[in-house]
Amino acid sequence: MKKRDNAYKFANEFMKFMANSYEKRSDYTSIGYKQSMTMFLDYAEKVKKVKPSSFGLEYFTYDNLTEYMSWLRYEKNLSPQTCNLRMSQIVAFLKFVARDPHYRAIYMEASYVARFKVTVSDNIVGPISKESILNLIKTIGTDKDCGLKYSTMLTLLYQTATRISEILSLKISDLFLNEPIPSINVLGKGNKFRKLSLLKPLNKQLKYYIRKVHGEKPNPNDYLFFSKCKGKNEKCSTRSVNKQINVYLAIARKKYPELPEHIHSHQFRHSMATHMIDDGINVFNVSKFLGHKSVSTTMKYIGITPKMTEKAIAQIESSSLHHISAKWKKTPSLVDLIK
Repeated sequence: MKKRDNAYKFANEFMKFMANSYEKRSDYTSIGYKQSMTMFLDYAEKVKKVKPSSFGLEYFTYDNLTEYMSWLRYEKNLSPQTCNLRMSQIVAFLKFVARDPHYRAIYMEASYVARFKVTVSDNIVGPISKESILNLIKTIGTDKDCGLKYSTMLTLLYQTATRISEILSLKISDLFLNEPIPSINVLGKGNKFRKLSLLKPLNKQLKYYIRKVHGEKPNPNDYLFFSKCKGKNEKCSTRSVNKQINVYLAIARKKYPELPEHIHSHQFRHSMATHMIDDGINVFNVSKFLGHKSVSTTMKYIGITPKMTEKAIAQIESSSLHHISAKWKKTPSLVDLIK
């Protein structure tokens, strides 16, 4: 097989893998796959000096992937968790390619690449107290459109314990605010929908937000929380949301210094899970509410203190019972192979 054919084979298989991913996984997961491959191609081109015409599936060797992990950790300064995630996403691609027996050995080699050790404490996202969440949202206010948007978003994020990607994917048509029991339809991991009920105060705030921002007759296809720059047909990015949250946090800390120095949007989900367990809700019900397949995943959310873990375990025991055309330019880059 010619070198150019090798590059085409890789690009073609990756496009098939991405198409398969979009059918079965959330947008956030699929984007992660592409980011991981982009970083690997960046490493291959800049560190190993590999040319697009000579790149192929055979390049995913044990030695190259092991060196790539070190590059991520010590050159790019990524956390052990992120390095492990990047490697897992590449291995997922190679597993897909291994449908062809010719490439099965490559997948097997890659699966043996060592991951970085991650301690339990490193892997836990700390919860935020109920009082701190209330004080932050109160500081944001609702008198300005941006404040109304973020106070509504964070209230919804916390009270429904959803992922930020799920909230940002909501369209007007996913909200049922005039039903006897108001609710929203959330598309979670694995493209699975779950219906979540809304408390009356939150339902009232959502109605006010939609009326103020989307008008009296909102378009059902518009995103609930849309991009200010790109318009109602484009959702906000997680990065921009986290950035704005911390802008408000810095303001809130002047009045409430007990607030943490930094907050990530995913902490609202962890916080609600923790508060539900603290309030005596059965861990199985919390797991179902969060959309987890396994209670063991939920335990990672609530395993903040030994006391809370003991309480959750006690509750468990008591209730058990295409065609892709290659893009070649005069000075192509490896990343062009997956565009």
